[in-house]
Parts: sequence; C-alpha cells; structure tokens
Amino acid sequence: RLSSNDYKTLNIIELSQSKLLHNFNFIQKQHSGFTLIPVLKANAYGHGLEKVAEILNAAKCDFVAVDGYFEAAKIKYITIHRILVLGYIKPENVRLLDTKKCSYVVQDIEGLKAFSGLKKPVNIHIELNTGMNRLGLQSKEMGAYLEVLKSYPSLCLEGIMTHLADADNESDDSYTDNQVKLFDDCVRQILGLGFRPRYIH
Repeated sequence: RLSSNDYKTLNIIELSQSKLLHNFNFIQKQHSGFTLIPVLKANAYGHGLEKVAEILNAAKCDFVAVDGYFEAAKIKYITIHRILVLGYIKPENVRLLDTKKCSYVVQDIEGLKAFSGLKKPVNIHIELNTGMNRLGLQSKEMGAYLEVLKSYPSLCLEGIMTHLADADNESDDSYTDNQVKLFDDCVRQILGLGFRPRYIH
C-alpha cells in the first residue's frame, strides 16, 4: 500500500494589494481611452485566483477574465466584476452556466445553437484566429457563423477578440502587424453586417 504524500511546497508567494492595484492603475493611465480586462486564468498565473479577484474589486474594470467555467464558479461570489470566460465550453454544458454574471467566448456554430437553446439573453464574444492557431474562427468560417448568430436574437455580440501570438517579440513586429491587419479586416466585415459590439479586444 502506498503511503500518503506529505509533500509541502517550499514556494511562497506574497501579494501586495497596493502594488497590484498600482500596476493596474498605471497601465490604465497609459491607455485612458480603453478598458482593461485582467486575465486570471491558470489560478491567476499561479498567484491565487480568489485572492487576486478579491484585490481587483478595488479596480475599475468591466470584466475579469478566466479560462473556464470552473474558474468562473470559484470567483463569481468574490468578484464584483463581470466575468469573461475565454475557453471552450462543451455545448452539453451550457445549461449549467451562469449567464447573468458571465459572458462567453463562443468558438463555433454548435456553441451558438446550444446557448440559443437556453431561451434567455446571453452575451457572447467571437474569437478570431488571426495566427495564434489554438482557438477561434478562421476568416473563411466567419460568414456562416455570423449568419447563424443573426438568427438568434437572444444572443448579443458583446465583443470581438483575437490572441496575438508574437506580441512580445522585441525585434520584429511583422507577425503581429499581419495579425492586426487580418483582425481589423474581419472587424470591419462584422461591423458592416450591422453588429455593434461594445468591446473589440
């Protein structure tokens, strides 16, 4: 019989509420015309999901973002902010979700159909795959997706997003520039169809 694991971590992370909020406010001042969405996925990148969400209650932001619904469920009674769920949601699970506190990135037509089946308002975000190649719609898939979205009045297109794959490359912006151009082209097409998302991110 295996003995129990008495492993105790030697790592300790100390959070400074004042410094975290200072960093948030510093970035917000640099981009005063924009809304910041702190991303708290992966246990707030190892810093403690619940604790960071609690600290951010003192920040002025519209959302905090998490990867999946299990993370959203952990903080929905802690955070005063709305929650943006970035990751893929299985269609069979949408009936279990909180659609008042949370907005969802809906990756495909099957997801749209599942959320529309709830027969209640749901705020959704589209992710466009401009080169990260993990999740999101290819530009050739966008037309069919938007046609289905238009047919479901209970679904509100609240946001359009992409994920920049090489934005921290200090020596060459060309990949990021190409992603931004593709994203801007797709956003123009979406706006041209009459959608008016509040967030383009």
